[in-house]
Amino acid sequence: MIISVRKDIRLRIGSLGEMEFKKGRYAYAGSAQRALPARLCRHLKSSKKLFWHIDYLLKDENVSLTKVFVFPASAKVDEHKIIRRLLAFSCQPVWRFGSSDCKFSCPAHLVRLQLKISLSKTFPQATALNSRQLKNLCSFRSSFGRKIK
Repeated sequence: MIISVRKDIRLRIGSLGEMEFKKGRYAYAGSAQRALPARLCRHLKSSKKLFWHIDYLLKDENVSLTKVFVFPASAKVDEHKIIRRLLAFSCQPVWRFGSSDCKFSCPAHLVRLQLKISLSKTFPQATALNSRQLKNLCSFRSSFGRKIK
């Protein structure tokens, strides 16, 4: 997920406590493998129970989800590979964010992106969905009930 933070903010992120987020673009890597549409639609909701670290960030009025990169199952890409690849491009980890239970010792599953990195070129096997496409997906999904996959 690509997230835009429009100005410097300070937020309480669940058990992580107070954290500072500088203005800029961030990438969050997660693994909602079996329930991807439901998880993405949940992230777009304005009212929800705050559960994951990302929920606390996305609820702020200065933060928006701008794009999602979806990988085909055949690509065998998980959040750990994505984060390692982004860290190799000198992206800055937001320490422990989304990775407090990571078994692969990732420093974070949220990184602040460098200005010049192109995620479409970095991950050519992924399909990019912008926020409008995500909202359309969620509208379509909700019109058929919660069971659609």
